[in-house]
Amino acid sequence: VRTGHSVSEILLSPEEILYTEIESPDVLLLLSEDGLGQVAWRLGAMGEGSLILADEKVAFDRPPAATEKTFPFRRRASRLGKASPSVVALATLVGLTSVVPREALLEAAGAHENPKIAEAGRKAVEAGFELAG
Repeated sequence: VRTGHSVSEILLSPEEILYTEIESPDVLLLLSEDGLGQVAWRLGAMGEGSLILADEKVAFDRPPAATEKTFPFRRRASRLGKASPSVVALATLVGLTSVVPREALLEAAGAHENPKIAEAGRKAVEAGFELAG
């Protein structure tokens, strides 16, 4: 997503997934106020040990059970040119949690047939890994 906002729900499980609606997210990435407006109701459903990664400019009330970390996703992406803040945020999540191998995300980001878009994706992933530390 390069402009506007979008909402994506991703389920990852080593077991078969039989129900695809996420009632209580384990992780929430907040990149904009518009996006927050679409998912604000989910904040109250976040349970113990859940994680919110938010852009530094998104203001919200953190649910008591969740851990919040803020990052300059949008600012960092804008410094990279055409890089997507959502890719920077996803890479930060991967860097912090290892939910998928870093190499897999880097490979997927660079798999676009257009070399310029592939390079922008790789740079966004590397920026997210840097933010994660």
